[in-house]
Amino acid sequence: MRGFSGVGSALMMAPFFVGFFGPLNTVTIIGVIEMAVSIQMLPGVHRDINWRLIGPMAAMAALLMPLGSWLVTRIDPDLIKRGIGVLLIGLTILLLSGWRYRGPKRLPITLGVGALSGILITLTSLGGPPVIVYLLSGKDGATENRANFTGYFGLCLIAMFNVLGVQNMISFSAIKTALILLPGYMLAVWIGSR
Repeated sequence: MRGFSGVGSALMMAPFFVGFFGPLNTVTIIGVIEMAVSIQMLPGVHRDINWRLIGPMAAMAALLMPLGSWLVTRIDPDLIKRGIGVLLIGLTILLLSGWRYRGPKRLPITLGVGALSGILITLTSLGGPPVIVYLLSGKDGATENRANFTGYFGLCLIAMFNVLGVQNMISFSAIKTALILLPGYMLAVWIGSR
């Protein structure tokens, strides 16, 4: 999914991982493997990234990530699990409905999408839904969207690891789990890219 579309793998992994590893470790596990894949994919898409669009969105996401990391330590993990389910069902219904945001991608809207995404990244590892809906609603083609997803999440993952690292919220066991999953994931991304 990630290799083909540039996005969506966390949507598939988070519901399962949160049950096995808990919300905070899920954020780290998905973050580590997604960062490795962003590095893997970036050389092939960097020329197609609209930095003027995703740069401000990623900066706003980074500013709000501490709120998400604060919430993940204060909200009941079962509530976070249910929230992930509701978020995924809501995104699915929205995408199936065919609804699109048809307005211009103005800076305040772009910053709002980034803010919501930033909170969700460190709270659930699912910062993608607001960005997916926002970017896919435009006139850009698959190549541009795939590049923008890769660039955006690459920037956000760097910020996420800084936020979690400063707050001492990254566990060795989560990194170890991610490294075990990484080779198969990277192979699947390569296949999806082809």
